[in-house]
Amino acid sequence: MEKRIINLVKKICKEHFEITSALNKNNNINYLWFMYTKGTKKNSYKPFVFLAELHLLKYLGFMDENNINNCIKLMESSDKENLFVASQVIQFYRKERIKKLGEFTHTKIKTIRNYSEVLHDYDSEIVNATIWNNKKKLETND
Repeated sequence: MEKRIINLVKKICKEHFEITSALNKNNNINYLWFMYTKGTKKNSYKPFVFLAELHLLKYLGFMDENNINNCIKLMESSDKENLFVASQVIQFYRKERIKKLGEFTHTKIKTIRNYSEVLHDYDSEIVNATIWNNKKKLETND
């Protein structure tokens, strides 16, 4: 798989691991991200990684439902070039988020209201049933 995609996946997994480690309430989700940052799944891509980032970007107002659906269609394609295009779209919006809010850290929870809201709604808005339903569709192309 393209090195740039794997590097993006690593950054996303690391940040979501940090977010879920600050939750204190849902160790299962944190363990999932642990497996993709430090565990046996390290440096591997699964569709839910991009889906989680898409939902985070939507929640924070950087993407809308139409943008997300377009990315999912690209990821559904059996053409690997479309996965690369989707990764570049995600990377663009992720960079915009980081430019405006900074990357998530435990110290930013208190200073950036958006990140404290993410913690509150992570289970219902970011990693939710929609992600797992879309994940099933996308894994056929994995």
